[in-house]
Amino acid sequence: MFAVAVGGLMIPATPRRALAADATAPRLASSEGRASARAHPKLPWRNVRVGRELTFGHQLKCTASCNLSLAGEATLGLEAGAMIRPEGPQFTRFPEDVTARRVEALSVDDGVVHLVRPQDDGSATVVRLPSGAKIALRSGELTVHALDGRGAIDLRSGTALIRAERTWAPIAPGLYDASPHGLTERAPVASASWEPKDPHHRPVAVATDLPEGQVSMSWERDRTRSKQRLVVRDEDGGVVADRAVDPATAHATLMLREGRYRAHLYVADEDGIWSRPSPPLPLRVVRLALPAGGIHAEADTFVVPDDATLRLLGAEGIEVAMGRGGFLPARRELRVPDANVSVMKLRVAGAPATESRFYLEQRELRAQITLGPSSPVWPQDAVAAEVRLVDPSGRVDVDGVKPRFRVRVGADDIPTHFTFNGQRWHGRIPGRHLRQPQLLELTVEDEVGQAIGQAFLEVVAHKDERSR
Repeated sequence: MFAVAVGGLMIPATPRRALAADATAPRLASSEGRASARAHPKLPWRNVRVGRELTFGHQLKCTASCNLSLAGEATLGLEAGAMIRPEGPQFTRFPEDVTARRVEALSVDDGVVHLVRPQDDGSATVVRLPSGAKIALRSGELTVHALDGRGAIDLRSGTALIRAERTWAPIAPGLYDASPHGLTERAPVASASWEPKDPHHRPVAVATDLPEGQVSMSWERDRTRSKQRLVVRDEDGGVVADRAVDPATAHATLMLREGRYRAHLYVADEDGIWSRPSPPLPLRVVRLALPAGGIHAEADTFVVPDDATLRLLGAEGIEVAMGRGGFLPARRELRVPDANVSVMKLRVAGAPATESRFYLEQRELRAQITLGPSSPVWPQDAVAAEVRLVDPSGRVDVDGVKPRFRVRVGADDIPTHFTFNGQRWHGRIPGRHLRQPQLLELTVEDEVGQAIGQAFLEVVAHKDERSR
């Protein structure tokens, strides 16, 4: 035991080792990657298991994000690559103090850490930056950046102080560069803004065969950014996606189930300091029932038959525009009147930035028909029919199409059986008794009854038939 002088009085002081023994050490609460610690920079790193308490004075680093539980209800989050060193309890006096109070101290040696103290419990967490600056957080949320021997802090809320000239001075919420001499205000990082005119921007997605749809988001490009992070939450505020986005890109896609969501984009400047979240972008995934023969060819492209009707399900609060028409509340059934309507636009009501464009393509499925011989004489000659299905667009799997065949001579239908040999359909049309030349007509329809091919052949009657 030893004593220190405080205000002219000799007060017994607790040895530092006893203080550490009596303190609650930080505990590794969770880690998405490897967490390791070492007692000295020249010693090897050793793995730290989740749930284990850390040793005061030992460095800790995490290969991915990890979280620590501190004294009281305070928490410390480390981003990937961050490195800290818990220093244990210390005594200090804030401006209003008559006697010194006990605080928890740690050093941030590298990377980015997020400190949260839910309430002021009379204590504080003191953070030492590589620049030597000391920040005491009593309550609120503080982000600390270790920047190549420099330091920056982002006090988002609460009460904090900085140690300057041997005294503690209060800090107003904001972004600062920190040095041993004090704080310098730093311009906040500009938040990202969405780019609704980008052709890839499609916040409203459509699900057809699967219960998921592909939403796409675009934002303005800025080459000075070092990091980007996209966060998507559902209606209840739960995080359904939290992903890093290459800073060289300004576009992202996600597969989401039917429902309502909202997205925020965070961007970081060259020093890795994050912006405030972007304005929220509403996201929706609705279901579209395609007509028979319709195909969801790509995320933004549908192949539909002529005069098709689309059924839109779960589209409350969605507006739709067909072709060059204006936006109207979405109906359950959407009719595509003709081939001139090639675009369908959807958006969330009251949110113009969610306008999403989809393309409607007509089916290019066609039947190539060959009839022979060229001058058949009935009833002696049978007519051989050969049909090959083709789709120049490549959208339709022709092997999966079961065509319908209709053979007519004059006003009469002639039942004809067709077989498929793996590439072509073959049919044999037997001759009939005729009194005069007739026109044989073969019509091929797709599975929804749309004609995709037609061929004609003149058949003549045998001279014996004509004389009857």
